Amino acid sequence: LTVLLCGKNGTWHNSRNDSQHQEIASYYVNQVKMDDLTLVDDDIFKIAVFEESGIENDGYCKLEERFGENFNVQLSGKYWTDIMNKGVTKGTALRTIENRIGVRYEETMAFGDYLNDVDMLNNSYYSFAMSNAHESIKKVANFMTGSNNDNSVMKEIEKHCLV
Repeated sequence: LTVLLCGKNGTWHNSRNDSQHQEIASYYVNQVKMDDLTLVDDDIFKIAVFEESGIENDGYCKLEERFGENFNVQLSGKYWTDIMNKGVTKGTALRTIENRIGVRYEETMAFGDYLNDVDMLNNSYYSFAMSNAHESIKKVANFMTGSNNDNSVMKEIEKHCLV
């Protein structure tokens, strides 16, 4: 397993090869490889775990069994699991932003493709599943849209918000 510590000032990981490092770089901008993650000095808000062979079947279950009682353990991709404090989800983040900037529920729009997006979609008035979304996401969302790779998010924002 490759472990990432996601904090205020960056993301630190223990990747062991170029393919792992490339996968991490595709999601995290300010990331640093470290051999000893115990040396990280930052406020950590999430631990991401990557398994190159796929984490859904075996790795996720073990992480959930080990940490699920005390933490929120969520599948965030075929190869990824996120571990955060209990009660921390994309849905709670959306509600916090709504409250801080005075946005009404009816003004919210969210797009999701994986299981860590369920709570966010359930807490958004306009909820979209990407065409490449996990089957569970397609059941939760109000609408379907194209893939992550064809500007579908921007097309929906233009269609619904910029009229």
